[in-house]
Amino acid sequence: MTLPFSRAFAIGTSIISVTLLVLIFAFALPKFGWDIDGVLRLTMAEHCVEGICERSTLPSVGARNFSDGIIAETYRFEIPDVSGEVTGVLLPRLSDLAQVRVAGIAISPVPTPDARRWNAPFFLTFPNVLLDGRRDLEITLMAGRGSRISLSPILVGSVASLEFHYQAVAIYRVGLARIAFGLTVIAIFVFSVMALLQRRERFYRWLLIANLAQLVFLWHIMMRFDPIDTQSWLLIWVSALHIHVFAMHRFVSGYLNIKTRKLGYLVLSVQALCIFLIWCHNPNWEPWLIGIMAVCSLILYIHTLSFWLLPSRRLVRLRIALFGLMSISAAGVIAEALRQIGWLVPYDREVYHLATAPIFLLYLVMMIHHLLSAQAANRRLVRDLRGRIKARMRELKETHEKLSLVVEQEAVSQERQRIMMDLHDGVGGQLVNTLAYVNGHPQQDPVLQDALAGALRDLGLMVDSLQMTGSVVQLLGALRRRIEPMLETAGMKFDWQIGEEPQLPTPGMMKNLTLLRLVQEAITNAVRHANATTVKVTTTQDKVIISDDGTGFDVALSAGRSGIGILSMRKRADELGAELYITSGPKGTSVTLIWG
Repeated sequence: MTLPFSRAFAIGTSIISVTLLVLIFAFALPKFGWDIDGVLRLTMAEHCVEGICERSTLPSVGARNFSDGIIAETYRFEIPDVSGEVTGVLLPRLSDLAQVRVAGIAISPVPTPDARRWNAPFFLTFPNVLLDGRRDLEITLMAGRGSRISLSPILVGSVASLEFHYQAVAIYRVGLARIAFGLTVIAIFVFSVMALLQRRERFYRWLLIANLAQLVFLWHIMMRFDPIDTQSWLLIWVSALHIHVFAMHRFVSGYLNIKTRKLGYLVLSVQALCIFLIWCHNPNWEPWLIGIMAVCSLILYIHTLSFWLLPSRRLVRLRIALFGLMSISAAGVIAEALRQIGWLVPYDREVYHLATAPIFLLYLVMMIHHLLSAQAANRRLVRDLRGRIKARMRELKETHEKLSLVVEQEAVSQERQRIMMDLHDGVGGQLVNTLAYVNGHPQQDPVLQDALAGALRDLGLMVDSLQMTGSVVQLLGALRRRIEPMLETAGMKFDWQIGEEPQLPTPGMMKNLTLLRLVQEAITNAVRHANATTVKVTTTQDKVIISDDGTGFDVALSAGRSGIGILSMRKRADELGAELYITSGPKGTSVTLIWG
């Protein structure tokens, strides 16, 4: 499965999906403040601003205060006749500070300048004086710099009737924010550990920065007091929102290996300039600067959102799921901004929590995917390691067997060498003495002399094979030196055509001796049976040829008789891993030993 979207189409799809979600948030979500049995919902009030009073319909939303002072407005209500039971009043939404009086008696504490209730409902009980016929309710609202005065329809009724509604609103607005705050703290800890452990994966650092910015955002929703002065805190809060967008942009681009930095840093630079100008306390510029920052973050977020839809064959389902979660979050932020300016989204729609919940779900999905990917990679690594271990074990076993065989062969070879040296020093000396005795005896025996001379030659060949293990040519030279007297005695001569150095398939001391035995047998047969005058020995890299100019013999007939000489030569050829070819005719015989 492959995502077929181009960059332009991905951006267009992102804009359309976010727009549709904003419309759903504006018109399909429920709102707090519905009718409750036994509770009066007051929507008409006398609204007084700087001494000028007029009838107003709630919800009432004033302009944002960009001055350094505190502005105040008063709302007066006439409470209809109620039963004699103790009653209360619930203000589901107000901003920013409130002073409530009933029959001229203050039933709420005097608000402090650094306190605010813009996100929390306000629930108060009426005093008994209400039962004496005084039914006027006065609410004075105040707002500092950066805030606005606003009031939703208020609810009046019994405490029992209002309690559940108050708790529901408080849980939704403040309780969920506290839960999100706690989850953000946990996420900060987790991503801090991941950033330390996975230092090559830089996108974990951006996730950590995004969560730190989100922590500031949630603090403002959750707490009723600013940690520092209001002006500085509001600038930090606004900056945190835009830093969160930038950090998410860097995280997504890093996670998907998309090289894009210019737009993100350009947006961040413009927003930093706007923050600086706001800090300079220019009330006329402040609304425009805040709007510019919001538009820049919106562009960057839509651009980031489109990354999930770029052409790719990797993690297609996961990318679509994360695109959906980020779309919901973006739509929640935009809907909240539209609600604040009073356009499209009704003021009493509760949508800003929808901006944080999908982000946590996105983190959860990513962590699960990361763990599953790590687990799968670990399984693949284990399989690969097991395969390598098995292969190494096989190699070690084969090597051990080869080494054992080499050690065994070396031990056998050393023992053979010792035996041959003993034969040379012991039996060889005795043969020499015996031959000297026979040659010096008056009654000489030619058969005995030939046998003793052959035994000495054989013993010499064995010793030569032990002493000359490196070169076949040298071994053949030693063989010539030992056999040439026999040829001279028979009236024959050698024709040596030694060319390239023969390279046996498996060289070694015993292989050399086997080769010498085979060549000796071929030469001996020529001397005894061929009536030849010349024996020719030719070598190449992969063959040895022994030929003569004798009368020849019938190879087929000789093979049928199973002659010991030819059989021994074929057996030795097999031991060398070579092929033996014998041809014979009136012009002589040729014995070819070939390998490779």
